[in-house]
Amino acid sequence: MKHSELLKLLYDNRETIERAYMQDSIANPSQELIDATLLIKIGESYKLNKNYLNFVDSVLQRVDYSIIFGDYEKEYKELVKLKKRYEERGDEYYKDAILKLIDDLYFKFYNRDREIQILLLHLENDVSLDIDILLENASDILEKIDELISANEKIGVLFRQNLRGVHSQIDSYLQSISVPILHFIENIDTYIQEINQFISQTKRRRFLNKQIMELSNKIINEDVNALDEQLELNAKRLYFTLEKVKKQKFTLLLMIMI
Repeated sequence: MKHSELLKLLYDNRETIERAYMQDSIANPSQELIDATLLIKIGESYKLNKNYLNFVDSVLQRVDYSIIFGDYEKEYKELVKLKKRYEERGDEYYKDAILKLIDDLYFKFYNRDREIQILLLHLENDVSLDIDILLENASDILEKIDELISANEKIGVLFRQNLRGVHSQIDSYLQSISVPILHFIENIDTYIQEINQFISQTKRRRFLNKQIMELSNKIINEDVNALDEQLELNAKRLYFTLEKVKKQKFTLLLMIMI
C-alpha cells in the first residue's frame, strides 16, 4: 500500500476509526481496515492497532502517567554491531543502516523530551486526582526520568566518540543533530528539578489541607476554645487574619483569607 492510499483509507473510514478510538472497541469493521491491520481482533471485538494509537496520542499530546520510557540498549547494541561490520566489509548497506538507526534514536530523544513536558503539564494542572495519587505519579515519573540519565549519556558518548570517523556522511549527520541531542540530555536535569519542586509544593499543600480540615471540624463541632487557640498560633503560617464575631451564645473566630 502506498502512503497516498493509506491516507485515503483513513479518510474514507474516518467515522469508523473515530468510533473505535472513542469507544475503545467496535464490532464488524470493514475488511479493508482489518487487512491494513489498523484494527486488530481481540476476543469478539476489534481495537485500534497500538502503533496507530501511539502515533495519534503523540500528535495530540496525550500521554498517560503509566508511560514507560525504557532505554536505548537495543539500538546501542545494534549500532555497535553495524559499525563493526561496516569497518570489516566496507559495504554501504551497513553505513545506511547506521544512519537510519541514528535517525530512529533522534526521534526517540525528541519524543521522550516532548512526552516528559506533557506529563509535567498534566501534573501541574490535574485537579481530578487525589493529592496522594498525584504524589505517587510524580514519584513514578521522577524514577523513570532518573533511569534515562545513564541511558542518555551512553548514547551521547556513542555519538560523540565511538561513531566518529566511521564515514564522513555519518560524521556530518551526527554534527547536524549534536546541538538538539545535547539539549534533550540537559533538559533531564531541569525536569528532575521541576518534579522535585512539584513534590515539595504538593506535600505542603497536602499538609495545609489537613490543617484546614482539622479547623473545619472544630468549627462544625463548635470546639471554640481549641479553635481560638489553634487559629491564633497558626495565623501567620496559614495566611489569614482574625476577627471576633458573635454567633448565638458562643464566640467564633471569623477567618478572612488574604
